[in-house]
Amino acid sequence: MDDFDDTYRIPHLEHTPHTPSHLEVPSSAVDSESTAALPSAIDALDFIEMKFRRRKTLLTPWLPERGLALLHGPRGAGKSFLAMSAAYTVASGGSFLGWTATAPQGVIYVDGEMPSDALQERLQGIILGADAEIKKGSLKLLCADQNYEGLPNLTTPKGQQWLEQEAKGCQLIVLDNIATLIGLPENDQEHWKPIQDWLLHLRRMGFSVLLIHHQGKRAGNQRGSSAREDVVDTVISLTLPGEHIIEDGCAVHIEFQKSRNFWGADAAPLDAKLLPPEDGAIRWERFEADKEQKSKAVELKKEGKTQREIAEQLGVHQSTVSRWLRP
Repeated sequence: MDDFDDTYRIPHLEHTPHTPSHLEVPSSAVDSESTAALPSAIDALDFIEMKFRRRKTLLTPWLPERGLALLHGPRGAGKSFLAMSAAYTVASGGSFLGWTATAPQGVIYVDGEMPSDALQERLQGIILGADAEIKKGSLKLLCADQNYEGLPNLTTPKGQQWLEQEAKGCQLIVLDNIATLIGLPENDQEHWKPIQDWLLHLRRMGFSVLLIHHQGKRAGNQRGSSAREDVVDTVISLTLPGEHIIEDGCAVHIEFQKSRNFWGADAAPLDAKLLPPEDGAIRWERFEADKEQKSKAVELKKEGKTQREIAEQLGVHQSTVSRWLRP
């Protein structure tokens, strides 16, 4: 991020409001009892003349600089494998599943639940199977299993300040997962608002954040309040194939439910699987979507099933069924 102007440069991570350098705060906007500057409106014609550096991507096409992304899926769908692979790819400047890092960037991966030996084994496999190497200091881990009392509560200012300090020098923060690291009431939008404000604060500081979350009761939807999706740039849904057998390993359908600033082929669903490990190496592979699934969807539609019923039976999102059923 050395080519960022002062507007988007990460400060020294003090937990204080950061006022963009292009905004001049008029004296009328300052409360006499407070030194905190309040924002002032900008004329539209002045705004369009302002110079902003366009965001690039940390991982093309779906993870932008200073961006927020949410990845969710059911148990056994490979959420953590996929998130750790994305983290390593950003840190190394490599690629996987057709997604490419524009350049190596600092990453901190925060794990709230996995045993350290299992996490280590996965990371070793990802390193062995990757197409690029990381440098010392480019990928850092914060593991709840390494601390007797776990990790600090990220719903508190103290916990948030702690993570911001630990993330110094990084461009990407991966939070795996919401349930263990944040742990708010599932359907309470009001409780999520302070976390949303913090995520926006991290974005203004220059960070990108990738949130990992569980699937809800309905296939293809994340668990809890949909407010979690409001401010993010990207929402990725993982679903298991309808006839998936766990003994066959990890195979998953990947769908972009929200794709801000990318579309078309970049936002098209894809199917992926983890290949059987060779010499301990973990590799992802894209494969053609199961044509039988589409045929089944068409047959179920003829039987009078609704798109929701078809989606639940085949284990995919309703938008996938809608796409399959288009003339």
